[in-house]
Amino acid sequence: MTEELKNKELKGNENKQNEFDKDGNDMVSVDKKTLDQILKRQSDMEVEVGILREVADKARLAAWDEKHKKEKAPIVKLSFYKGKVIIGWKTVIDEVWKDNNGIWREKQVIEIYFEDKTTEQLNYIDFVRLITKIDSVVKGREKDEENGTETLKVAAKDGKEYKIDIRFVN
Repeated sequence: MTEELKNKELKGNENKQNEFDKDGNDMVSVDKKTLDQILKRQSDMEVEVGILREVADKARLAAWDEKHKKEKAPIVKLSFYKGKVIIGWKTVIDEVWKDNNGIWREKQVIEIYFEDKTTEQLNYIDFVRLITKIDSVVKGREKDEENGTETLKVAAKDGKEYKIDIRFVN
């Protein structure tokens, strides 16, 4: 901000007490010309940053981004069917044959296991078409040393947490 803008702001607000909006947030009074100058400067800086990122050495830019990135919680996708979380599935029927006309046919049936301990069988093609996947945050990871399985503790967007074998996410 230029000295002129700083001085204008100070002179205009010397004798004013803080004003608050209905939520109790501080309000600042700025004349339109000053606000327009600030917004134009911000817009110009955004363009300048875009240009600099475009012409920057990509390797150095990637190295800087990697060095300064914030740790993100790992994200996995939970599968849902009819509003219930799927915690596992297995193939019940997997038959492939050639019919009398020489066309390959297949019958595949999947048994789905839900978090409420219920199960349901459906055709594989329906399983693929009808499930929905929702991003969920990994909260923890457990490994069973005896049988080598790994379980994830994940939190869905609604805040509910589930324990799911790592093979049944994404």
